[in-house]
Amino acid sequence: MNKKSENLKIVQDDILRYKNNKLGQWLTYGGLAFACLYVMLLYSFHNSTFYTMLMGGSVLLTLVMLLAAFLCAEGVKVYNKKFCIVLLVLAAIEIGRIFIYPALGWEQQAFYFSSNQVQLDRTYFGASLSQVASRTFLIIYLVISAVFFAAAAVYSYLVSLRHESFNKKIAEGTVSVELALKGLEEEELAQANAVSSAEEVK
Repeated sequence: MNKKSENLKIVQDDILRYKNNKLGQWLTYGGLAFACLYVMLLYSFHNSTFYTMLMGGSVLLTLVMLLAAFLCAEGVKVYNKKFCIVLLVLAAIEIGRIFIYPALGWEQQAFYFSSNQVQLDRTYFGASLSQVASRTFLIIYLVISAVFFAAAAVYSYLVSLRHESFNKKIAEGTVSVELALKGLEEEELAQANAVSSAEEVK
């Protein structure tokens, strides 16, 4: 790695100290958005067999997840690595939920996906969905939500390590932003002079 890239890296790392981790935050919001789309579709079904203890647990889990996702979005925004673990847990939960309600639609004939014994309301945002479409959308929403949460966790963890490492170097005095800026300016000037000399030769 040349001197210019070293100086540039120091300046770029220093910028992290003055701005939030917006990408990690918005990736978390993306996971939250698809989680909301999932529960909006899931809870749009109306059937007496739908109201069980399992569904009650699903509602409580949803509330906890929504709160946790909001907290994670705020946590990763300020480079808190602990919330990356929570995001991975949320991603795992989203994948696990595929094997609960969407899966039950295949296994329980009298459940809310069944059209043989119970007529259900599958209206979603004004559109009528078939059993296959309902199952497919539920699974897609969960998978995309999990991908967003996992991506937010990985990206935020890496950028948090970078942020933490740079702050430690600043505290120890092993790097100097002022010297890096000065060196970067000198290198840019030298490069400009080199380009100018090359043009004169031509």
